[in-house]
Amino acid sequence: RPGLPWEHRASLGWLGAGWQTLKLVLFQPRNAFRAMSLDDGLGNPLTYYLIFYIGPCVLLLALGGGLLLAFWGAASAFLAQQIPDFPAATLTTGLLTACYLGALVLLPVLYAAMLFLFSGIFHLMLMLVGGAKRTFATTFSAVAYSYTSTSLVQLALCCFTLIPYLGGCISFVLTLWALAWLVIALIHAHETETWRALLAVFG
Repeated sequence: RPGLPWEHRASLGWLGAGWQTLKLVLFQPRNAFRAMSLDDGLGNPLTYYLIFYIGPCVLLLALGGGLLLAFWGAASAFLAQQIPDFPAATLTTGLLTACYLGALVLLPVLYAAMLFLFSGIFHLMLMLVGGAKRTFATTFSAVAYSYTSTSLVQLALCCFTLIPYLGGCISFVLTLWALAWLVIALIHAHETETWRALLAVFG
């Protein structure tokens, strides 16, 4: 197999390889997972996941935390002026800052652990239905590339899921779409039958 563009980032460049991989997985999933290297190890897919999924999540968390801390700092200063005995504004701000910094550090670790956990579950389900034709590394790669790419779209469209009534439908459709892409990934990565991949994901 020729491998995904991300596997050739040394020649394509990190951003170029990431962008090409994203487009290929989103718009040509069958071709993408037919091209993906088998049993390539965990490094390439994990790096793709960390940079292109966890990276934006950390940036959004940092932005949200910064805005919240700025708001709390302004509110605390105002309350301290109005209420002389306003309790521990500085201490509370320090605790909030520490919590957000801790979350920024722990988020990549927790998300990476979740990726390993769900990949393990899907691989076990594939084994149970006789569809695991390759190793865990292949399942991990399929899950990482598929989940990262579809989740970026969901992240970009998350504001639309807040629309009353319509938001729930949009969220449901996006979730089904992401699961369908995962099924396609497992079918072509493991070269297994459709019904086995469907059972592994939805079973």
